Amino acid sequence: NIKKNLKLTKGLNMAEAIMIAMTKKGMGRQEAHELLRKLAVETYNSDREYSEVLKENSEIKKYMNEEEIDEALKPENYIGTAVEQVRKVLDVSKHERA
Repeated sequence: NIKKNLKLTKGLNMAEAIMIAMTKKGMGRQEAHELLRKLAVETYNSDREYSEVLKENSEIKKYMNEEEIDEALKPENYIGTAVEQVRKVLDVSKHERA
């Protein structure tokens, strides 16, 4: 069911993972955000997957190859800020016990 629901989004639910990858490769955050927003709208209004639209974009190609795009779009590879959130909870817990 989860995979089916993810498929319904055409990959757009992973836009943040692509933005993070782009900024790590040197693109400015705001520039990446605007470009990915534009490509998300293009994807939404078409019958294509987000990965296809990303791989065809010349600006994206300057920063990421097809394999990197595929890896970034895998939901199982994206944990977002989960590690940071767990660390904060552990820090709070340590201080409360002290």
